[in-house]
Amino acid sequence: MTYVNTKDMLIQARRKRYVVGGFNIVNHTSLVAVVEAAKEKRSPVIIQTSQKTVEELGYKVLPTIIKQLAEETDVPIAMILDHVLNLT
Repeated sequence: MTYVNTKDMLIQARRKRYVVGGFNIVNHTSLVAVVEAAKEKRSPVIIQTSQKTVEELGYKVLPTIIKQLAEETDVPIAMILDHVLNLT
């Protein structure tokens, strides 16, 4: 599967009547753990991240890593930025 649009993922879930879990990540290790769990359960997942994590990993690097991991699995993966005040 590929990295998917969060809104589209949730529209599909509502239409087919299932829940999509959203899990906060704080580093690469937790990101991989969430993706591996989604693969194991064969369930779509939303990766949630904070301003601090984006600043530490890089606002260009983090989405690239998530998209790469999404390409390596057959479950839909989306991302949202949670609790952000300002990214410069």
